Amino acid sequence: MAGRLSEASELRFQGEQTMVDGKLEEATRQLAKAVQLDPGDAYGHVLYARVLTKSFYANKGPVDEDLLKRCISEWKLIWHHDADAGEQSEAKWQVWRLYRLSRALDKRKRQESKALLAEQKGKR
Repeated sequence: MAGRLSEASELRFQGEQTMVDGKLEEATRQLAKAVQLDPGDAYGHVLYARVLTKSFYANKGPVDEDLLKRCISEWKLIWHHDADAGEQSEAKWQVWRLYRLSRALDKRKRQESKALLAEQKGKR
């Protein structure tokens, strides 16, 4: 058990440094493994949520809805569990911001579906 916690601590440190260096994919792998090895460490979850969120916003292509859901899920975990007050506040703010984005995407998809249905009915 001590070996797992030591490895998780090292991965958190490496992941945080890698994230600062802008290597988000590598940092995501490191921090995901750290969280897997030590799921009870709140700071590991904070780092993991931060790198997921940075990766989400760094994506220049279409919105990755799965990544958006992972971000929200990880931030909600922090918000409702054993993080300190500052981290819980950060988590609450991130969830609020990401939920707004998620709702806007859902609204756009509903509008596009309605427009597509109307177009198809018009062709009949």
